[in-house]
Amino acid sequence: MTVIQHGNWNWPSEIDFHIQEIISGLPNISLNQSDTILWRTNGGKFTTAAAFSVLQPPSVHVLWSFIGRKFKIPRHDFILWLGILEHLSTMDRPWVVQQDTGCVLCEGAHAESHEHLFFKCLYSTYCITVLKLDTQFQCSGLGWRRDVIWASKRWRGKHLLNVTARTLLASLTCNIWMQHNRRRFTSTEALADTVARKAIEDVRLRIISEDVSPSLQRSVLYRIWKIPWDRN
Repeated sequence: MTVIQHGNWNWPSEIDFHIQEIISGLPNISLNQSDTILWRTNGGKFTTAAAFSVLQPPSVHVLWSFIGRKFKIPRHDFILWLGILEHLSTMDRPWVVQQDTGCVLCEGAHAESHEHLFFKCLYSTYCITVLKLDTQFQCSGLGWRRDVIWASKRWRGKHLLNVTARTLLASLTCNIWMQHNRRRFTSTEALADTVARKAIEDVRLRIISEDVSPSLQRSVLYRIWKIPWDRN
């Protein structure tokens, strides 16, 4: 159907209320010919692919897109994903009803939150220090949200060192969260050094289990992680 007929608007009878308000403000027009539909993109040539592209909303970059791939440890990736979404059950969550909201890792010195646990807490800060010394791990140190944004930009792609850094971030996040839960619910404690080295060992074993083709990247990776070249 045409929306202009005999010099007047000819809108469908069933139309959205908000559209009706817009239509009510339109002036009357007069044309010597019927209206036609023109496709203004792609050189004026209509294609279903071009129409689909125009109608699609712009793609949104999600911060968790860098999780996984090579060397992935599913359990660690899942905890990291929840952490990025800030859906871990920290004491600042609205449904958590407890009088003691202090961080169990630093014995209540600060209120517990994602920003504090990863990695402003003295406990997790020490873990980061161990990772830096043992694996050359780098972190922005700007707070959890900024750390994740920084990591998603810095460690993108398939370079082995970037992949390993992502895996190590997931491993540390998971191991810190597991230690948090042990202290919160079972009063079982482990030193920060122990948790950090457990995170490192998890990743080291994962690297060893992967058949990595010989390359300069592999040589650098094995040197940093103290993995023998000949493991047969």
